Amino acid sequence: MILRLSQFAHLAPVGDGRVLVIHAATQMRLVVDHELAEMIEFFSIEKEPTWPK
Repeated sequence: MILRLSQFAHLAPVGDGRVLVIHAATQMRLVVDHELAEMIEFFSIEKEPTWPK
């Protein structure tokens, strides 16, 4: 299984360390802090999960 950020998800900085996450297909909007935005951006490059054994 490959994990990646949806091509429909967009991040837009809105100031004060906050980021607006928009899902283009559903029009869902969510304001998140900078830390969560970095976690979301982490998946912009496809990654194979490494599960603990």
